[in-house]
Amino acid sequence: MAKKKQTKKKTTPIALIISLLIVLVIYLINRLVFVRPIMWLVAIIFFVIYLKQYYKMTVKQMLTSIIILFFVSIVLDGIIVTVFKRIPAFTYNVVSSEKVNIYYSPGLRVWQCDKNSYKNLIIDQFYNKGYVCDANDIVTVDSNSFLNSVIENFDDYHNQYVKINGKISKKNSQKSIEMRPYIESEVKVNGYVEFSNSIVLKIFFTENAKELDEYDVYDDITILGLVKNIEGETGNYIVYMDNAKVLSNNSLTNFDISINPEARCSSKKLLAISADKELYSYCLKEIFVSYAENTSELIDILSSNKLEIPDLYKNYSKIESDDKGNKMYRLDNYSVLVCNSENSKDIIIGKKNMNFTDTECSIYEES
Repeated sequence: MAKKKQTKKKTTPIALIISLLIVLVIYLINRLVFVRPIMWLVAIIFFVIYLKQYYKMTVKQMLTSIIILFFVSIVLDGIIVTVFKRIPAFTYNVVSSEKVNIYYSPGLRVWQCDKNSYKNLIIDQFYNKGYVCDANDIVTVDSNSFLNSVIENFDDYHNQYVKINGKISKKNSQKSIEMRPYIESEVKVNGYVEFSNSIVLKIFFTENAKELDEYDVYDDITILGLVKNIEGETGNYIVYMDNAKVLSNNSLTNFDISINPEARCSSKKLLAISADKELYSYCLKEIFVSYAENTSELIDILSSNKLEIPDLYKNYSKIESDDKGNKMYRLDNYSVLVCNSENSKDIIIGKKNMNFTDTECSIYEES
């Protein structure tokens, strides 16, 4: 008599269901609760129990599986946070201000721009973004006030985003700048002040700050950044700020140009060169640009890209032409001769009564 073939009885994967339900609850909570990582661990244990029901596993293999799955769960946490815009379960640090919470997790951080709302969370993978919330919610601090108080009150500033307005004491391309305490000087040209060497704020930007191309040393700037650490000793402190962002705009929309004419007119002098233009001055000793309570030399303004050469004559009151195709732009207290671009790159700034015959346009022939 043939034996009946025994069929393996199927069992309901209770442990797997419990594991998935726990993970679901973790992200339904969507709050910074310390038990969420523990719940992940419990979910992993139930998942390993489920695996043991179908595979022969030793205690050592089970422990190894739990450790591996725990690290896998951190990766899954990042994926879930990114896709569903949730608070990370594996949050290891929180930076808070009056209105903002920033949750740090391995490989990403989550910005909660309104502490009272868990909607519209912003995910910042690999910490690539600067400050993403509304900077107007943070009070601007004068750099002198900040640098004079940060030593004694560092705990209040540590790991906090601070918005600072001050003067640049050193510029390192688009990656970083420095600020120092300063006092006003009798020399007012180019924003000159006298910097102190007792303390320096070194500011590093998350990405290359292209806005810095418009700034030079002594320029006023407003930045927002995260105060990280301090080092040094009395009279020689360094404060480090990273994740910084430029908030101010240094390009000029409103400005005035004043000139100091030469007693006797000499030949035209080269001031600046661009790709297709060469700016000269004629019969002028000095040229100053005044803007926002600052006065700087025209050469410095052009070199820092605050103004471009055509900005010098865009607000002309009258325009004249000669038979060679050259144009004379008349402004309140100076004139600009724009030579015919078909054969010359010259643009010449001179006195208000400058004539076409006072100076000559250089002729460039194609080779």
